Amino acid sequence: MKISYIITFLVLHSYMLVGTNAWAQSAPIGKEKVQVFLSASQLITGEDLWLDINVSLDNKPSPVKVVYTELLDREGTAVSQQMLGLDRGQARGYLSVPTNLPSDHYLFRVYTRSSPYTSGIEGVFHKILPVINPEIAPPAAGPLPQEKPLNPKSISLSISNDKLAPNEQATVRWQELNATGKTLKAVVRHMLPLQQAGSEINWEAVYDDKAWENPSPIPEIYGHVIKGRTVSTPIDTSELFYLTAHGKASHLFLSKPNIKGELFFETGAFRHFDYVVVQSGKSREQVNFVITPPFWPARPNNEFQLPRLVIDPILRERIRDRALAKSVNRYYHPKPQPPPKEFANLINPDHSYLLDDYNRFDDMATVIREYVPHVLVRRQNRKTLFRTYNKPHENLFDSNPLLLIDAMPVFDADAFANFNPWKIKRLDLLTRYFFYEKEIFEGVISLVSFENDFGEFDLPKSALFIEYEGIQIPVEQEFTLPPSNERIPDFRNVLLWEPALSPTSESITFTTSHLPGEYEFSVTFQDPKSGTWETQSLMFEVE
Repeated sequence: MKISYIITFLVLHSYMLVGTNAWAQSAPIGKEKVQVFLSASQLITGEDLWLDINVSLDNKPSPVKVVYTELLDREGTAVSQQMLGLDRGQARGYLSVPTNLPSDHYLFRVYTRSSPYTSGIEGVFHKILPVINPEIAPPAAGPLPQEKPLNPKSISLSISNDKLAPNEQATVRWQELNATGKTLKAVVRHMLPLQQAGSEINWEAVYDDKAWENPSPIPEIYGHVIKGRTVSTPIDTSELFYLTAHGKASHLFLSKPNIKGELFFETGAFRHFDYVVVQSGKSREQVNFVITPPFWPARPNNEFQLPRLVIDPILRERIRDRALAKSVNRYYHPKPQPPPKEFANLINPDHSYLLDDYNRFDDMATVIREYVPHVLVRRQNRKTLFRTYNKPHENLFDSNPLLLIDAMPVFDADAFANFNPWKIKRLDLLTRYFFYEKEIFEGVISLVSFENDFGEFDLPKSALFIEYEGIQIPVEQEFTLPPSNERIPDFRNVLLWEPALSPTSESITFTTSHLPGEYEFSVTFQDPKSGTWETQSLMFEVE
């Protein structure tokens, strides 16, 4: 290589080394505290629980980039999980409640990848939530919930009318709350008269001591880290693993195992993905690899039991109304989908070919022979060889280039050559060394399909396919606003959800819906003495 290219490689190589280990060397020092503001304290199956999450590190915004939310059943099994992106210690998103859950109490918790291990109980937010399935009655097991009022009316709050009509505007006023922090948080939500559960639980005692121990937590300060492990013996620390993430987008990540067999793929803002494909650069057999789920594996100990969910039969009509409201809202107000966009290419190609601009052939080898002069295709020992032109040195590379289809490596050059590219949109070509995550490749031939589905290429039998949902795509939805069209029914069960009110606010106005029943207004603020978040609330009716 010329001196300029050697220098470039050394700089990139050093940068990759620093980037790969930076998260391990820059673990947050101090205690993380997780606080969560919820849109609902009771749920019907199929509803979304909207979340406003704040993660602080020593009373400052945490630098961590990912937060984890999940709902556990009474066996400690996760029934719904979601990763959300953190920006300066704040995250907003939702957790969907599956439609097939039985009526019961569930354990909701939120944490970062490292907070349970570095911060103990302050690093995990807990809440017991009742979930009602109108079709499945709750089990008759478990301790009874605490006998106490749902939410006593606070003397600091007053409403314009304790009984409101549908589609009526109401105002709640409050006295000076002596709050600290930047914001107040307010919510108005439909409530069923259920017994309150889990208000005074020592959550630290709910877990065994080992749940809080991890000698090497992963602080995701640069984005999401996928951790895996090779189960091959002996461990080959030179074996290169290729992980391709797929969904609406595709991207390639590389890693090699350490002496323990652990692999860490740094993925950054891991969005628009549904599953990953894992391959080895050495093995042509089924890759011996497992992924470690990023969620906290701790489960409550056997001594802890979620309280029994008790539903009075008199609530049947109210539950029916709530279930109808959920169905109506989903039909008329579906969550908006972010508009599709072009994603950044894995490579910055020297040449690109839109295959629809040329006559179509039945195999990739013929396409390259006819239209791509910078690649030589030949047969040697009954094997197909691709030799890419090395533009800076004006000669051919000695080895096959990196062959990609929708960012997935293809190690079988014959399969790549014989592949019918009728569903391939574009061929991108790199005619120089490709430096990527400490690895060097002699050029790249990258195929991009129309639908990001590999263009019906027969996927490698040696590859491992694993469902792995990415970080939730931010969704902006005004789900608390009444419909602007009078012909659209208004059955909102959350009338107001404001996670960022000004601390100088002394009142707020909202409009009721056509869903009758009891509602709760809650305002949450930071207590100036304890620094904890406190809540004051009142109840009113819509009839």
